[in-house]
Amino acid sequence: METAHLYALSGIARPQGTVDDTVPAAVRRMIDRLAQPAYVTNRLGDVLHWNPAADALFEFGHVPDTDRNVFVGMFLLPASRKLFGTGWEAEAKRMLAEFRPIHDINAADPRFISLAGRLQAGSPQFARWWDLHDIRAGGAGRKTLHLPRGGKAKYEYVALQVIENPALKTVIYSAV
Repeated sequence: METAHLYALSGIARPQGTVDDTVPAAVRRMIDRLAQPAYVTNRLGDVLHWNPAADALFEFGHVPDTDRNVFVGMFLLPASRKLFGTGWEAEAKRMLAEFRPIHDINAADPRFISLAGRLQAGSPQFARWWDLHDIRAGGAGRKTLHLPRGGKAKYEYVALQVIENPALKTVIYSAV
């Protein structure tokens, strides 16, 4: 009972064992109908579904399936450094601090062990910041992105948990 209470206080979904990465059809349709960039991730950060606006911004369709993960993208793919420009370090630290508590709750899951190991081996910054044990709750914020086709744009984003599958998160961007 105490453990359940701590999870409730933390605001982080309790691990459910095997994760179902199926994006509900209604959520897919909603994402597809949005004009602004939107995508769905699982607890691990794998990008499971996205719309054309998100593909134009983040180029998910050009990334191999094994690399289509928001943390892999941020720390291991050079395109993210271009996309975030001088704001890359702050954004990378923020994302790592959001990943840390989710990882710790799922620390026995081989997928989390593998991802954390891959990120530590492939990114000196991730390895250095990982040992700081910073944590942060996610949800919403603002970002300035350097667009793939040139120019900069400011976005506000919000991350929403999918009720049908709490292991999934929908992220929607709106131009500011």
